Amino acid sequence: MKRQERIEEQQNLDFGPGERNGILLTNDVRAELVKLTGHDIAADDPAMVLVVLNQILLPRIAERVAESIRAANVDAGAILAEMRAETLKSAAGDLLLLVARARESLRVDLAESSARASAIIAGLESSIRVSRAFWIGVGAVGCGLLMLGIAIGTTFLK
Repeated sequence: MKRQERIEEQQNLDFGPGERNGILLTNDVRAELVKLTGHDIAADDPAMVLVVLNQILLPRIAERVAESIRAANVDAGAILAEMRAETLKSAAGDLLLLVARARESLRVDLAESSARASAIIAGLESSIRVSRAFWIGVGAVGCGLLMLGIAIGTTFLK
């Protein structure tokens, strides 16, 4: 019971500024300490100084760390944007190169196709000429035979 009495005594303590060092001890820190451990820390206790320093310094340090993280995020965002722009430039360059190769390939294919089409057309024109000559020859022979037949028929019928 001695410990319980001591805890009750400590909970009734004045949590104002410490007398020796003038360190302001917050009620919630000391009350939490008493609640957790059953012990109070005097204002001039080095452990309390550490607790108070942690209360003061940790938010400042956390803010500095958060600010450096924010700055790093901004820098990383800028670097990522630059990388994205470089990637897009590279991809656009590659696409232009591929398009140029495709155009050249199409140009070659069109030239080859045009040459083949010209050869086919030349062959057809030659074939048409031969065919025309053949049918003109057949027509001429037919006309000659018709004339011969008429000549022979008129001679024998007279």
